[in-house]
Amino acid sequence: MTTQNAGQNAGQNAGTIQDAVDEARIDYNALDNTLGGQLVQAGFIFAILAARSAPARLALGAANLAAVAVCNAFDEDPRNDLTAVVEAEQGEQESLAVSWGVLGGLAAGAVTAGAAASRAVSGVADWLGERGVPKPNALLGLVGAAAYVAAKQRAA
Repeated sequence: MTTQNAGQNAGQNAGTIQDAVDEARIDYNALDNTLGGQLVQAGFIFAILAARSAPARLALGAANLAAVAVCNAFDEDPRNDLTAVVEAEQGEQESLAVSWGVLGGLAAGAVTAGAAASRAVSGVADWLGERGVPKPNALLGLVGAAAYVAAKQRAA
């Protein structure tokens, strides 16, 4: 094999690997893949962190979850269907129970994590307020939202 052929083969293999990586990264969710969607998510982050009460944070979190659900409802990629993936690996009855079990566990984990995060945000906001920072919750919201957008833009 000549050096030129080896170079061509390496280039073809690199293209195949890159194509596979690109295919694996496909996510048809407009909230993740568009700047507008990322700004909507950043707005929710700002509002949740800037809210002063746990019920307000909970309501905003529910609104964010609803926005994510609406955007995910338009997903046309069958590879993203959790039920289809589980059904391919198990019987239909087992997959339904497993799917709901996984979703229930994720929901319980999200509620627990949300409560802990809410307490942490309140603690940091109180600490900042004691040191004379005006509107510490709004500052935390701004920092959180900006960090989210920066991270998403860097990943793109």
